[in-house]
Amino acid sequence: MQKYIDFMDELPLWLKIVFAIPFLDVTWGLYRLFKSIMAKDVPCIVLAAVFIVFGTNVVAIFDIVMLAVFKKVWWLID
Repeated sequence: MQKYIDFMDELPLWLKIVFAIPFLDVTWGLYRLFKSIMAKDVPCIVLAAVFIVFGTNVVAIFDIVMLAVFKKVWWLID
């Protein structure tokens, strides 16, 4: 899991934005889920799973904005 997190963190900004496009945003959902599991934060694990299943388009747009402005995907564990 840590390798996946490091891989996503090291991607160039343009590729991070591509992965934030709706339906590809599952990659960032897994990123959030893995970060939450590594931190052993149960509420964040549940929230990350809900985002993967139900929040694809809304979260994708939010991710694109966050990447464009702050150059990183927002998550509760940072």
